[in-house]
Amino acid sequence: MSRARISLLLLLAFPLAACRKEAPAPQPEPSVKVAAPEVKPTPTASSTAEIVASAAPSASAAPTAAIKASAAAPAASVAVDKSAAKPGVNAPIALPKSASGVLAAGAADKVLPSGAPALVRLLDPGAEPRADLSYAIAKGPAPKLGMDMDMAVSVKAGGHVNEAKLPKMGMTLDGSTNETNAAGEWKILASLVGITIDGKGPQAEQMAAAMRPQIESMKGLGINYWLNPKGRVRDVKIELPKGFPPAAEALVQGLNQSFESMVAPLPIEAVGLGAKWQVVSRMAASGADLLQSATYTLKARDGARATLDVVTTQLSASDTIKALGAPGGALTHVKSFSSGGTGTTKIDTTSVVPEGGTTTMKTGMTVVVSQGGEPGEESAIETRTSVTLSRP
Repeated sequence: MSRARISLLLLLAFPLAACRKEAPAPQPEPSVKVAAPEVKPTPTASSTAEIVASAAPSASAAPTAAIKASAAAPAASVAVDKSAAKPGVNAPIALPKSASGVLAAGAADKVLPSGAPALVRLLDPGAEPRADLSYAIAKGPAPKLGMDMDMAVSVKAGGHVNEAKLPKMGMTLDGSTNETNAAGEWKILASLVGITIDGKGPQAEQMAAAMRPQIESMKGLGINYWLNPKGRVRDVKIELPKGFPPAAEALVQGLNQSFESMVAPLPIEAVGLGAKWQVVSRMAASGADLLQSATYTLKARDGARATLDVVTTQLSASDTIKALGAPGGALTHVKSFSSGGTGTTKIDTTSVVPEGGTTTMKTGMTVVVSQGGEPGEESAIETRTSVTLSRP
């Protein structure tokens, strides 16, 4: 298999682990058929050689939220579920069934149209005593956030197997809470103050050397967005540093979703330990259209600190991918798809920055790449991503 073909297949291994987008300003939940059995996600994820780098912050797919028995979000900003099977307990929102993980045309739209706000449904309120879960962020500087991401990819095509341990990426962000508005939202300002990429072994170091100039050009990149007490993020804006090379602009595409994904939407109902809620969202990831379900569990709480676990599963809402940066308008037909993951985050109710967390993700897909209308050979791609969050 040619090096060019391997590069293209690596490019297709888009960073799904990084793109758990939680839509801003949710609306009332549309009518959705409910299935009693909960969708069982397979722990999974993704990454790429070139594009994975563009979504390093996003690959932190680790959920961040805050818990405080006060400051409930404005009712208009939260999707209210009214289809409980019995008081306090709801069946999960049913995702379309597909043996291949690739949905038929229009199937995802019946659950959540593309571009629509995420659906948030409380599944179990947890044990008594129960209290509101909300951010209560103080104005001023926030602790720095460190993110380390390890990635590996395996490509099987034409009877050959190519495996690679991709370079380890590290990022440090500095930020602050700047202002509040009449709706009770906070303006979050952040900047990328440090970024590194290091390869362990000759192959990974060769990749790192090729990527390092573009990766390092991202230092100084600015991010700002609005956040409300229920973890809803809106109006994410990326500000490129001066002199940012046009060739590196592909690296920042998708960062909007990456930073939105660092905040977990919270239910409007009061919850206690063991509480579970589901977030169904729709997203675009490097040319792929995805339908995602994430189930959050409140595992521990101690004053202003809490621990959240999350299990995520994703389905491909389309059988076609237009990979970012793919040469010659290459298109990818997805024959099978499986993606999901697990994570744990320790959060501080008074800060937008988590105290720490880990996420492991895995994605597997079988694709056929066509170029110029001519289909190519079938390839199987598996990616694995591990992300660690910390306060440096």
